[in-house]
Amino acid sequence: MKKTKKMMRPKNDMKCSRLKQRRIGFLYAAVYLLPSLGLIVRADEAGDVAEQFELARQVIVSEADKEEKSSAFAELLKLADSGHSDSAGALGYCYLTGTGTDKDLVKAIDWYRKGAEGGSAKAQLNYARYLMGTLDAKAFPLPDDAGKANQQKQEGIKWLRKSAAQKLPEAAADLGYFLYSGRYGLDKDLAASEPWIRIAAEAGDIPSQNILGVLYDRGFPDGEGGIVKDAREAELWYREAAMCGDRKAQSNLGKLLDPFAKDRERRIEALSWILLARSNKEPVAEKRMMEISPLLNQAELQEAFVKSQQLEVEVTKHLAARKQKTS
Repeated sequence: MKKTKKMMRPKNDMKCSRLKQRRIGFLYAAVYLLPSLGLIVRADEAGDVAEQFELARQVIVSEADKEEKSSAFAELLKLADSGHSDSAGALGYCYLTGTGTDKDLVKAIDWYRKGAEGGSAKAQLNYARYLMGTLDAKAFPLPDDAGKANQQKQEGIKWLRKSAAQKLPEAAADLGYFLYSGRYGLDKDLAASEPWIRIAAEAGDIPSQNILGVLYDRGFPDGEGGIVKDAREAELWYREAAMCGDRKAQSNLGKLLDPFAKDRERRIEALSWILLARSNKEPVAEKRMMEISPLLNQAELQEAFVKSQQLEVEVTKHLAARKQKTS
């Protein structure tokens, strides 16, 4: 039988092959180590930079061991060096928390800045929070000099606006709230706050859902001398946040529905939400119940108490379903 002569590959080709195998091995490891995260990208198709970034990021935030996280960190470093801004921002997180590498606060901020300058919305948000002193107040306190502190905050607002402009929900929530409350050098502007708060609320941010409810409940300027007010819109957002366990929204929803409404069912539901908020130690609800208890029909109050317990069960189920959907 004739023996087939094996073709010898050049050494450089063999070296490239080994590197490719290591890379594919890392990607397969990421997939098989994280089945609960639902990663369905095949390793041999993961040539796209965004997919490579996502695989590495999932390892970083998972329960993977130290060696796996170190490999993911190395992958992020490679991607960041090639100009991938989200990877640069992720390196900021790694250095900030000591994940996959040694903790280094100076390098953390440097990578956040690089990611922000490269256009990463998440890095812009974290860099903004650093500048405004909200990323980690102990690790990154604002300058003692008031003038320098204000200047730094204004720089932070600039980066926050860039991030929010990309419709990152967390950035929109921050910017919307600062405009709503008049913080960090921004004038209080309810009309300007609404679009940003809505972005965050529609993305599922629970505090923003409650604030959006407040805006439509109490009203805000329409920019033409009138007031925008919509009880149905307010109820919708209060209810959304209340079902997610936000005690302020529960109290606000109860007040909006009105425990003294003409309709009996509405009165019972209103009371049940206020009672649930009170059981969650919401101060306004506690005070409200003290004030109105002597004026209430005791049979209705008892019925509302039972309903509040049912609502508590419904809220727990809703939160569990929400968690499962986002996991």
